[in-house]
Amino acid sequence: MMSRLHMTSILKKILKISLGSVIALITTGGLLIAKKVYEDEEDPVSPENMTAPGRRSDINKEWVEFMLTDYENRQNPGTKVTVNTFEVGDATQKGDGYAGDHIKLLVNATIQNDADKEQSGFIYDKEYNLFIKLLNPHPIMQQMMKYNKNDLKELLLYSDIMEDFQKFQASKTNENVCMNTPNFIYGKWTNKQFVLVLENMKPHGYGQNPRENSLNLHQTKLGLEQFARLHAVSFAYNKETNLIDKYPSYDISAIKVLFVVGYEKLLDACILYLKGKEGNEELVKKMSSTKSKLVKKAGLEDLFNDSKIKCLIHGDCWNNNFLFKKDFDENGHDFYTNSEKMLVLDFQVLHWNTPIFDICMFIYINTTPQFRKDHLKEILIYYHSTFTDILTKLNCEEPSWTYEQFKSEYDRVFPWYLRFGLASAMIHSETMKEMTLGKSDPGPSGPMWTKIKAAAAKLVIPLILHPVICELTMGNIFNPLIKELLEDKNRQFCDRMLEVLLEAEEIGIFDESRY
Repeated sequence: MMSRLHMTSILKKILKISLGSVIALITTGGLLIAKKVYEDEEDPVSPENMTAPGRRSDINKEWVEFMLTDYENRQNPGTKVTVNTFEVGDATQKGDGYAGDHIKLLVNATIQNDADKEQSGFIYDKEYNLFIKLLNPHPIMQQMMKYNKNDLKELLLYSDIMEDFQKFQASKTNENVCMNTPNFIYGKWTNKQFVLVLENMKPHGYGQNPRENSLNLHQTKLGLEQFARLHAVSFAYNKETNLIDKYPSYDISAIKVLFVVGYEKLLDACILYLKGKEGNEELVKKMSSTKSKLVKKAGLEDLFNDSKIKCLIHGDCWNNNFLFKKDFDENGHDFYTNSEKMLVLDFQVLHWNTPIFDICMFIYINTTPQFRKDHLKEILIYYHSTFTDILTKLNCEEPSWTYEQFKSEYDRVFPWYLRFGLASAMIHSETMKEMTLGKSDPGPSGPMWTKIKAAAAKLVIPLILHPVICELTMGNIFNPLIKELLEDKNRQFCDRMLEVLLEAEEIGIFDESRY
């Protein structure tokens, strides 16, 4: 029987082969299989079902007019949009940490409503400032997103679920208790197409808190309020309409499989890092003794399932996915520390789960250890009271979920604290900032090669997502990050990592008695 070491060696060799090399090795029979897979998924195209742009070079006047006409007709049937000019640019920069292709679209158009011909002023010019999200152009990344339906999950939130929630809210209360999101303009999802168009909220005074800046108490409460809204409204809605039956793509299986991938390798690196610093011998001993148990416990089924509340959760609650309303100081410089409003973005990991996952991730990725020491109890009470207040406003019969029960559930997921805390340190890594997440299309180019690469990528995705191969892949991704940590030169990164590990020791995460 093949040894585990031999198997690991073979898998590593497989992973080192580039996609271009894989394609080059495909035989004529393999090409026919790839072509058949691709053609089986061809989408019907008609004037009423215009093909979505696959990349920014595909954005043309015809599609922009089609997209904006669809949007305007949802507001005012009979509206015609004629595009005068449009300009395409970058909406994000390298190192921003996003997986898709983000585009800014500026449009000047003439609006005409045929139903209003008898009225004056039925023709007018209008400016649009839009944000467009397309699939990642890298074949592997693109097919991985489709395999997990990340793009569909995000589109459904904007196009259908928020509308469902708003109608549900209107039937229960006059108050707005739904989560704040950017305005939805247009979207399309099929087997091979994806585009999401939102209003660009930056001209309305919204911006991102710098990713290297942790959130303060005011910002943290703004965020917890938004997540409490998502959690409470989806929980109450589900009491009357089974949300998973209506939107079955929001399962949890992929999250559970991938959550602990690379965790133990990262802990091993932290142990090596601590060994190079005096005075941490006892911590190294504790971590070495408990790290495997910690990783195993982090992925246990009962941590995901042992909750009285199940609801839609965001699942990617880090700084880059929030927009804060800007304030300005006396010199006209903008800042976000005292914003009156916050919007939530990026719903590709939206799924049905315990709200504790969001709360834990949000707190440990976006705040510092010292902040948590000073304010953890206050912000947990704030979240819980906001959640229960919203249920009351929605006339939803509250479950027996007292603050004490909520806190007990929160305490049980202590392995997640460290996982998210380490992620907060990684945000400061220069290695992570340089990662492009496969935003280029490797190998030969041209329409036929694009089809072949897409089909080949689809065939190998189930293999790549196998936990063993995933672990090896993540290990290769972590190697430069670990090298940066052990070099101990990036003070923001290394100091935050040390703070998180010392915090974990202080709150007992490495105590044998917890396992």
